[in-house]
Parts: sequence; structure tokens; C-alpha cells
Amino acid sequence: MITPAAQAPVFYALAQIKFNWIEQMANYVGPLQDALRRQGYPDFREDHQLHMQVVPGPQPDVQRQEAKRWVFTDQARKEGFILLKDALIFQTACYSSFTAFKEAVLQGLEALHREVELAYVDRIGMRYLDAVIPSNAYPLEQLLSPGLIGLYREIAGDPRHAVTETVSGVAGGTLVVRTLISPQGVVLPPDLQPMSLQLDSRIAASQGQEAAVLDSDYYVARRDTFDSQAVAHQLDASHDVILEAFRMATTQQARTQLWQL
Repeated sequence: MITPAAQAPVFYALAQIKFNWIEQMANYVGPLQDALRRQGYPDFREDHQLHMQVVPGPQPDVQRQEAKRWVFTDQARKEGFILLKDALIFQTACYSSFTAFKEAVLQGLEALHREVELAYVDRIGMRYLDAVIPSNAYPLEQLLSPGLIGLYREIAGDPRHAVTETVSGVAGGTLVVRTLISPQGVVLPPDLQPMSLQLDSRIAASQGQEAAVLDSDYYVARRDTFDSQAVAHQLDASHDVILEAFRMATTQQARTQLWQL
């Protein structure tokens, strides 16, 4: 299990490896569950993810679609894997370092490959959520880039929230950086609600006070023959892109004095 860094603002991270569709994935879940149990993820459940799909036509129709998925988590429900028929996701709420994070991702992916013999990978994504929680000593303006705060302080009245989003093509992939500032504490992105992991206590403690969430999402969509070393190299490159975005979004004072990074 990853031990969280005391000062780092990251409170949630995930990596998604999308691969060739395996219709009979359910047949491999048993052996995979045993392998992941031995890696430290003994909890297991099967559930369904609901999707809404718009069907085009003279009268467009919205259809509900359910996708079966299998969830493997550690005993404390702090981190684990989500398996779909065409993807493996590792998520953690106790991030300590990129080295430990990458190792966990690759170990789970190798366990899956041993069972199903993956043919190719066509998308690798990585996402980090950082909690930026100001204080009297460190107000928000000393933690975030001014461009992310925008008019939050300028418009008269009681601010409800402020949202920014920047999408850029970077190093053959797509980087999406979102910021949500709220006077009511850390707010999770809608697509991550409800959160299945137990988040760090500082997230609950932030409720009722001003806070911001920096949501950095980077993915590369490219079909390559499965190679674990190639996946590892892409994870390294993706981390570099997200780290640079984090540096641009935050102040040096926040990184060196408050978070001690």
C-alpha cells in the first residue's frame, strides 16, 4: 500500500490503460483476483457502470447502457484496480511518489497480461487531483497562478464557485487542466462521484472553508503492440507533462514553503 506524502497536495491519482476488447473477460477474473489479492488488494466486487448514449436519427434517442466492471481494492479501501473489458484503471487516495504509483500500475497490468495475453494498447491516460487549501498564512493568491483565480475575487457579492479549463495538445497527447474553486471546501469532479475510495482526512476537514481542486488529465491515444516497457516509458512521459502543468498552475512559494516539494 502506498503511504501518502504528508505535505503534497495530491489526494487522488489514477492511470488508465486501454487495450483490445476482450469479450470473455469474465472468464479471467478469478485468476486475476487471486493474483491481485497476493499483491495487496483482497477486497473484490462486481458491479455495473451506467452510461447514457445518444443515438442519432430523425428523433435522437437517449439510451441507458450498463458496462460490467470488476473492482479490486486494498483492505483500507485507499487504492486498487478497476477492470473493464477493454481497460485497466489503477486509482489511489494515498499517493506518495510517482515511483510507487507507476510500480503498482505495472504490477497490476502484468498480472492481467499473464492471464489474457493483451494484443495492443491504444490509450494511456493519467490524472491527478490536487487539493489547494488556503489559510491565513497562505491565502489562495499565494498558492495558485492568478489566471486560475480569474474574477473569483473581483465580482461583487458572495462567490459560489469559479471554474477554469484549458485543453492543449502536448507531446502527441491531450492535456486537460481544470480548476474548481469553492467556498465550501474540496469538491470532487462530477465524473468521480461518488468516490469509491476513502479519501484523506484533510479533504473532509476542508468542508465549509475555501478550497480549490486542480484537476490535471493527460492522455495519449495511439495503438501500439503491447509492451510493458513501452507503457512504463509513456507513464514517465505523461507524469512529466502533468508535473509541468502543476508547476505552471501553482506558485513557487506554495511548492517550496507550504508543500515542501
